[in-house]
Amino acid sequence: MLFTETWLTTHIPDSAIAMDNFHLLRADRTAESGKKKGGGLAVFVNEKWCKPGHCVVKEQRCNKDIELLAVSMRPYYLPREFTHVIVIAVYVPPSANAETACETLLSCTSTLQTQHPQALFLISGDFNHSSPASVLPTFTQADHNIVHLRPVYQPIVHRQPVVSRVVKRWSPESEEALRDCFDTTVWTELCDPHGEDINVMTECITDYINFCFENTVPSRTVRCFSNNKPWINPDIKALLKEKKRAFKSGNKEGLRTAQKKLRRKIRRAKAAYRRRMEQQLQNQNIKGCGGTHPSPTQLHALTSTPGQRPTPTLHTSASAQLTTTHGLTHPPSAPPPAPALSVTAAQVRRELKRIKTRKAAGPDCISPRLLKSCADELCGVMEHVFNMSLKLRVVPQLWKTSCVVPVPKTPHAKDLSSFRPVALTSHLMKTLERLVLGHLRSTVSSALDPLQFAYRPGIGVEDAVIFLLHRSLSHLEKPGCAVRILFFDFSSAFNTIQPLLLRDKLETAGVDCDLAEWILDYLTNRPQFVRARDCVSDLLTCSVGAPQGTVLAPLLFTLYTADFRHNTDSCVLQKFSDDSAIIGLITDDDDAEYRGLTQDFVDWCQQNHLLLNAGKTKEMVVDFRRRHSIAPPPVNIQGRDIERVDSYKYLGVHLNNKLDWTHNTDALYRKGQSRLYLLRRLRSFGVRGPLLRTFYDSVVASAILYGVVCWSSSITERERKKLDKVIKKSSSVLGCPLDSVREVGDRRVLARFTSMLDHESHPLQDALSALESSFSDRLIHPRCVKERFRRSFLPAAVRLYNEHC
Repeated sequence: MLFTETWLTTHIPDSAIAMDNFHLLRADRTAESGKKKGGGLAVFVNEKWCKPGHCVVKEQRCNKDIELLAVSMRPYYLPREFTHVIVIAVYVPPSANAETACETLLSCTSTLQTQHPQALFLISGDFNHSSPASVLPTFTQADHNIVHLRPVYQPIVHRQPVVSRVVKRWSPESEEALRDCFDTTVWTELCDPHGEDINVMTECITDYINFCFENTVPSRTVRCFSNNKPWINPDIKALLKEKKRAFKSGNKEGLRTAQKKLRRKIRRAKAAYRRRMEQQLQNQNIKGCGGTHPSPTQLHALTSTPGQRPTPTLHTSASAQLTTTHGLTHPPSAPPPAPALSVTAAQVRRELKRIKTRKAAGPDCISPRLLKSCADELCGVMEHVFNMSLKLRVVPQLWKTSCVVPVPKTPHAKDLSSFRPVALTSHLMKTLERLVLGHLRSTVSSALDPLQFAYRPGIGVEDAVIFLLHRSLSHLEKPGCAVRILFFDFSSAFNTIQPLLLRDKLETAGVDCDLAEWILDYLTNRPQFVRARDCVSDLLTCSVGAPQGTVLAPLLFTLYTADFRHNTDSCVLQKFSDDSAIIGLITDDDDAEYRGLTQDFVDWCQQNHLLLNAGKTKEMVVDFRRRHSIAPPPVNIQGRDIERVDSYKYLGVHLNNKLDWTHNTDALYRKGQSRLYLLRRLRSFGVRGPLLRTFYDSVVASAILYGVVCWSSSITERERKKLDKVIKKSSSVLGCPLDSVREVGDRRVLARFTSMLDHESHPLQDALSALESSFSDRLIHPRCVKERFRRSFLPAAVRLYNEHC
């Protein structure tokens, strides 16, 4: 209830106007109003609607033009779309300036809307001759009340219709029946009539497997209620209806009984849901990011033997064995061709048992759980089909078909750019690809670019960032030096591979001609269709390019780009799959080699039909010279000047032109805070113990400590405390102590450095070789002039290594 012109002053106590079961908030007239009588506002809030402690005065004004009182309330029952209700009581005297009164109301309302964008606003009172709706167009006025009606009420949880789906009921009995069915099948009767027509043979075997699956594994129809909580079951629904009937009929005793039963059922249902979720997480075998790194004791055991100091194993860099001409590095002579590839039943069985059962089926509709459960029975016939495909150098058309499922990136996707295409391919084809991949890796390892950090054992994202920072910081130690880094972006890099060019490069790398022809057929004439909301489009044929959702595509792209290399003292081209970067080490503003390498790389991309996206290609300049000349002109690619940026996200790590970690720390802190909500949510379900710790390691810690090897020794104490704050909050949720950023960083830096020492072909072997001492077993600390390089990875790793010695 609202009263205006209350005639209240400070001499009148609240008890004089108090009302039972109502909470009073008042705004008495003041001397600023120029009144000796009249005026004042009073708001009475029903305590059955809102608790008195949830009523707060947000704003209060009193002058000759307007009297205003804004009260924030949080009622017992409020739609979840609104955080609270803000009621603004207004009194405009007849003698007031209407324009000034409206401006004051607008100022107050705008401030409150900025502070509380999700609140419901109600303005009520005596406006007299003023018109607040003229200055508040998003409000709707009705007599003496004005309400904020736009944006229109939008429920957060939209009511979804019930969806009926047919699901398979897997059980040990159904799996055993499937094994018996396939074990008694005479596969030669299905394969021999088709001869060498591998397309018809594959379709026949696929149809037979699906026929056995449909007739052996029982199915049932389930109704999915999207708005229900995951622990809701039919018993709880029945009790909810019983409670509703008792409430409508006024049966208080029946209502209490139904509520008691409902609470008991919900408690049991939540416990059952928690057990199912724990079982599912355990079956998925998630691994914590901290569990794969050895402890300090283990590291000491790795780096030393009893009674003897550790001796670092240093190797000559593979890149040093390559010849360089005009800055372009050429690979050595081609190795001899590898023997023809054939697979065995044991290899097929091993790969089938590695399939993840929760993956979606491909266009052939063969369930991955079926393939894993019946690996012993299907490995023989699959060996025959795989070897025939390799012998004929033909990939079955069914296995080349892919189903593209558009997954929305945003809650309300409106155009095609708001969807992420996810390609589903046959799991049998992926099994064959894994077998081919193992053969290709051993065959073409010598032909790969030494500065290609992707898809190499023992080398990853951290090594790529460390290499970039080491080359940059070591160059900046010299006077009069700067660094220019050009980050390239390709448009659909995998899809632009030319199969004929790739075949020639495979044969040059020593791949067997038959396997090269098989890969050529694998890349050409690949049908695709799009599936979205039970609608299937027509088949679209993709004639060239490495397909999405396949196993071989990353390695094939690596081989496709391996013939362009550059590694000199002043310019480096490093790659991580399709993320390529040119590091120009500029001395005395001489950037001729940097610009020449950029132009050569652009020309090579055009010759190999790789599409560079000049709009997304960025350049970052690192220059700490106090007195330097005017900034050089930007690099021009395809007639477009490349934009210079102060920071860039490279392989998930945020780099800036100061080579500090402020941007990266802020990004990690925000991501860690959002992941912390998931940890609290999981704990609210009753999950405790090692499973909750594993979830922290794999979800929360993996976000906070991403790339910790690169930045742990270089961040400031303030940034370290900021990340430790998230770890402390996680520790309180887990109920156990957790290692700080410094402890985890030192442990992983030492582990990474030890693996670098033992890696023969690591790109940093040249720098590691220079650290070997001829007088002792300890490593020589790199010569550091500036603090920035002294705190980087390599000096910090050498210091830790010598301490553990």
